[in-house]
Amino acid sequence: MVTCLLIYTPFLVLEILATLPDHQGQGAASRLLRWGLDKADEEDVECYIEAAPNAEAIYARMGWEKVETFTIIGHPTTLMIRPPKSKRK
Repeated sequence: MVTCLLIYTPFLVLEILATLPDHQGQGAASRLLRWGLDKADEEDVECYIEAAPNAEAIYARMGWEKVETFTIIGHPTTLMIRPPKSKRK
């Protein structure tokens, strides 16, 4: 069962971030993700992402917190949130 989140405050959703195999491990995805996170920090808003299981640890290192794991068309997916800058430790 997927938890329904009712959002009444501004937020950003980062969608579909992928790196071509020839460019993986060179920091391209991290730079793209950093761009989105910088935008969220500028506006001091929450940021959401749906992460594949193999990417959860990467997002967690960048301040994301796991909300829930569910399956979409047979693929496990984790909803993660990054709190606004003003509410992070």
